[in-house]
Amino acid sequence: MSSFHTHARIVRRNDLPFHYRRSAFRSCIQVYRWLIRQKFQVTYLRYSKFFGFDENTSESNERLNKAIDALETERNLFLEQLRLFDKKRIKEKVGGRRLPSNIEVDLLYKNMKFVVPMEEDETETEKNLS
Repeated sequence: MSSFHTHARIVRRNDLPFHYRRSAFRSCIQVYRWLIRQKFQVTYLRYSKFFGFDENTSESNERLNKAIDALETERNLFLEQLRLFDKKRIKEKVGGRRLPSNIEVDLLYKNMKFVVPMEEDETETEKNLS
């Protein structure tokens, strides 16, 4: 599987056909969703509803560019949270605490900062898919 950045570069290439770029965006979401432990459908719906790029219209290219920027920002915010969690865990391990509690891990994913907000119906979709 290719990296998030490889697919993101393809999404940003305006000289490529829209369907190819949208496919690369979906691949970005596929890579990202493993990181945040969220279903693909939930994440993709969140972005496609917010930016409205599912159909190839004259505005779709610009919307897709905005969507990949937002996705990359959201991913970077979560990676920063992971780095902070990692630093905290290193200190705890030195102190003899080998495993994090389930509550700490759950809080890491519950306190995510979404750039594109999750709507109520998407929260229900996520619960139904679980």
